[in-house]
Amino acid sequence: MCNMYTQFFFQVANILYLESPAGSGYSYAKTRRAAETSDTKQIHQIDQFLRSWFVDHPEFISNSFYVGGDSYSGKIVPGVVQQISLGNEKGLTPLINIQQGYVLGNPAVGTNLEPNHRVSFAHRMGLISDELHESLERNCGGKFFNVDPSNAKCSNGLLAYHQCISEIYIEQILLPNCKVDYVLADISQTLPNIRTSRRRELKESRNDSSSLPPPSCFTYRYFLSAFWANDENVRRALGVKKVPMASENGVDATLKTYHIHMIFTMPFHITSIIAVKASALSSTGKIILHSFFFDGDHDMMIPFSSTEAWIKSLNYSIVDDWRPWMMTSNQVAGYTRTYANKMTFATIKATNSKPFLSSLVFLLVELKMI
Repeated sequence: MCNMYTQFFFQVANILYLESPAGSGYSYAKTRRAAETSDTKQIHQIDQFLRSWFVDHPEFISNSFYVGGDSYSGKIVPGVVQQISLGNEKGLTPLINIQQGYVLGNPAVGTNLEPNHRVSFAHRMGLISDELHESLERNCGGKFFNVDPSNAKCSNGLLAYHQCISEIYIEQILLPNCKVDYVLADISQTLPNIRTSRRRELKESRNDSSSLPPPSCFTYRYFLSAFWANDENVRRALGVKKVPMASENGVDATLKTYHIHMIFTMPFHITSIIAVKASALSSTGKIILHSFFFDGDHDMMIPFSSTEAWIKSLNYSIVDDWRPWMMTSNQVAGYTRTYANKMTFATIKATNSKPFLSSLVFLLVELKMI
């Protein structure tokens, strides 16, 4: 079944996974300027990369193009869409056929927006009582961060709130609350021990780390991924280049500093969706891009309620109101709503939406179907 699905998927689309900014994943910087990045620099770097990639792969230029990502990429992807569109308008070549749109999962939009909606999310999910929620709304005035210390009622309420959620794994509230930031021992020393072990699990006795995640933890796969990603066979299969930690001119190849410039990116969503000129691609003037936002309804890090809130604030009319969408004839997969500006919002039931690493932006190139 998995093979059938995979074959079907790649008959429909090609996906280009981009490790950005330089220093994430297997990527590295060749110059000091490339190593110093930010939200805005990353947007320009991605646009430059894509146009270079299409020069090398001209067979994809005429295909419909989509941009996507999740989590923090919610701040980057709309800017990339806008940058590509502005480049097309200016006549930059090759033109990128981005007339279709973009997709984001549990997207970060505002530095303070998502954290501020965690209280309402906790209430909707039954993590805090009605009384505590009402008290927080009344005493904090809807602001649950950087609270005035003199507001004792609000501060005490937030203390009670944090006590209630202290044992919750906020990236997926149904899962055990396991550590994420495990410190690995020397992989070159640990990996041989894993290979010679009869057990598939990594035992604590095999590693000098202070504590390792048990296999029952969701974060166990993150722990294992470090060994998989550093395996020579894997790196060879993926064509990963061997580069020193610092190049000959002394530039560190890894990401060291990242500057956050985008505090609130909802305006980018508005301009990316509406104010994209198609003059470089067609004679229709302005076009409206499709945008699709999907949120795992058990992700408290970037709760679906925050996505709902900022979409609702755009005041677009609803053309297909809140309804279930089905995985099978008798299995609800989540709920969805569609707006007049070709914007669709959907929840994914009982999960988060982290199928992709948040440091990656994936780019979808649709194949022409005969």
